[in-house]
Amino acid sequence: MNTLPMHAMPDEPVLLIADDHALIRIGLRTQLTHLGHFQVIEAWDQPSLHACVAREPRIDLILLDVMMPGSEDQHWIESFRQRFPEPRVLLITGLPLDQVTRRYRHLPNVLGVIDKSRSSAELRKAVDLALAGEPVWPSAGMVAPAYEKKGHLRAATLTERQREVAMLVASGLSNRDVATSLDLSEGTVKNHIKDIFRALGVTNRTQLALRVKPPDAGG
Repeated sequence: MNTLPMHAMPDEPVLLIADDHALIRIGLRTQLTHLGHFQVIEAWDQPSLHACVAREPRIDLILLDVMMPGSEDQHWIESFRQRFPEPRVLLITGLPLDQVTRRYRHLPNVLGVIDKSRSSAELRKAVDLALAGEPVWPSAGMVAPAYEKKGHLRAATLTERQREVAMLVASGLSNRDVATSLDLSEGTVKNHIKDIFRALGVTNRTQLALRVKPPDAGG
């Protein structure tokens, strides 16, 4: 279990990075320790997250991945906040920010969300705001995906729900993961995918991914 080192300074903010991907945790830890005087501990699934919060009274902010493994409960973040409502939380995700905002903005001490691909400067700004108790929720103009703005997936082409499904499918999620993320049944997701394929004139997930990929994504 990751705990604070014996030499931890009492005036340094304590950050808990909770993500099931080791490379993400390493990257965030490296950025944060480089950018400022932080003490960083880590959790990699829901049990280790609960154990860290229960054992460490000094946690100032949790950087919490919204897709942490550990149970089949689609509402695990809500359950986590009911059990541990005090620590401030900044959500980290690769999912559409507007979707995460709508689902979790009402939870106590959940102060915002930041995309995992953001720059070090943007990460530091978000962390500083959250540590100060300031909201880090994106504005309506910020959450619209770049490829929607540039016409690769026009808002008029699909419904809002279909755009959410299309984005998740294009990012590589399975039907089951999409269903869990959006709190839908797998059957509903399959129906959405059929409608999306028909509306966009594609026949498979690869074509869909190419259709919705941002123009500057490379490849």
